[in-house]
Amino acid sequence: MKKRVFVVVIAFIMVFAFVDNSFAAVASETYSGSEIYRAKYCGTYTKSSGVNTKYIQTSSVSYVGGTKTYHYARAYSVDGNLYGSRAQVYYGAPTPLSFNTSGTAATSYKIKIENAYYYESGDQTHPMSFSGNVL
Repeated sequence: MKKRVFVVVIAFIMVFAFVDNSFAAVASETYSGSEIYRAKYCGTYTKSSGVNTKYIQTSSVSYVGGTKTYHYARAYSVDGNLYGSRAQVYYGAPTPLSFNTSGTAATSYKIKIENAYYYESGDQTHPMSFSGNVL
């Protein structure tokens, strides 16, 4: 009887450990901003050292007087050093945010969200509002 109870307890521990890890794999961190004419740095995010790609997904993006459905994003160190190339992030589509060598080695980074009108043509007449997740 004691052996059976021990096996059941171990089974529960293993199941909960598996469930806990699977939830951690889909955890995301949010980002948002409003009335952005040029760009905004959003929070500090974490990743494991050695990871060279994270994903960013916008759940809403809108421009006053504009029709674009995307914004741009780049990863930077917390000190402001560039960690990767610019990514065009469309509404609802998970987009890879790739890291350069320094960014891959890092365990924390911040994201700069850029207004598409300003980046593409210098236009500052369409302020942007956005929100999304870093996956």
